[in-house]
Amino acid sequence: MAGLGMDLHGLYDAAERVEVHRGLERAGLVAACSREGLADRGFHECDADLEHELRRAVLEAGRERAVNQG
Repeated sequence: MAGLGMDLHGLYDAAERVEVHRGLERAGLVAACSREGLADRGFHECDADLEHELRRAVLEAGRERAVNQG
């Protein structure tokens, strides 16, 4: 982030690419660029729905805990 001495990185859903890019451009973090250009700047597009993947990962971790404790 400009002025804070930190790099900013992020993940976004493929379906939200236009909105993410528009917001980053308005913030002065990226100029017009492709999916690869965003990735070069630390913003990576996910083809899978991020919320769905998070729920799946949390459920899987819960199952593993239950099996390991049982």
